[in-house]
Amino acid sequence: MERAEAEVPVTDLASLETLAELQSELEEECKADVRGRFGISYDEQIKIAVEGGSDSWSPAARLRISISPVIDAGLALCDE
Repeated sequence: MERAEAEVPVTDLASLETLAELQSELEEECKADVRGRFGISYDEQIKIAVEGGSDSWSPAARLRISISPVIDAGLALCDE
């Protein structure tokens, strides 16, 4: 895939929107290229992106902390 480098000076909101549109077009071209290269459908690409985002953190053991002191302190306030 050939990529044309475009210099878009950001001087106002319109030029920023133009830059964002160019970025979106490049991303879509890249995604289409990857879909074609690996033979996946658009729906499969969406599923991969969603799963990748949700599974990006490795599972870690949760730290278990007793909140009994907090509960006891709260109950002590009720007794006063």
